[in-house]
Amino acid sequence: MAEKPGGTEITELAALKALAQPRRQQILQRLTLHGPATSAILARALALNTGATSYHLRELARYGFVEDAAAEEPAGRRARWWRAVPGDRRFPPRSRQSPPRCGSSWTS
Repeated sequence: MAEKPGGTEITELAALKALAQPRRQQILQRLTLHGPATSAILARALALNTGATSYHLRELARYGFVEDAAAEEPAGRRARWWRAVPGDRRFPPRSRQSPPRCGSSWTS
């Protein structure tokens, strides 16, 4: 992802795919609105499996959408806490996007 004034451009196809998954969107929204949580807390809140929730959190972390919130957790806790990485994420302007490869046109 490229840092730009006014927002971070999402330019990697893999990052877009990671963010496009509906459960990951739910997880990211929950973390954004309610603050740090463990995979177990998120799984209960969103009626998901804890193993799947952990996997989705790791995928979101791989592309910088969430991060380990270890610095915010109380001493002595063993659970892994996650938080949403704040930021304004955007697609690049259409002028810098690649043309479609399928050969079809949206206009008739």
